[in-house]
Amino acid sequence: MKFLRLIWNFSFDSLDKVDVFLKTIMYVLSASIFTIVSFNISGYFWLRLVFYIITPIVDLYVLIGLIILYLNFLKIIK
Repeated sequence: MKFLRLIWNFSFDSLDKVDVFLKTIMYVLSASIFTIVSFNISGYFWLRLVFYIITPIVDLYVLIGLIILYLNFLKIIK
């Protein structure tokens, strides 16, 4: 549990429904902005390749963060 709290610290300590809603919006906006920026990079081939590899990792991080956020809010994990 310490490992989860270390990596996804933003997902823990949700106080109420408004806090969970705002954190959900922030997670979704950060993932969508990163994805849009990575798809619009038309520079060097290597830069596109790096973003092609990093984008699914960031999206997976956001998905796991959202899952932990809701599990913590519903008191399934502590």
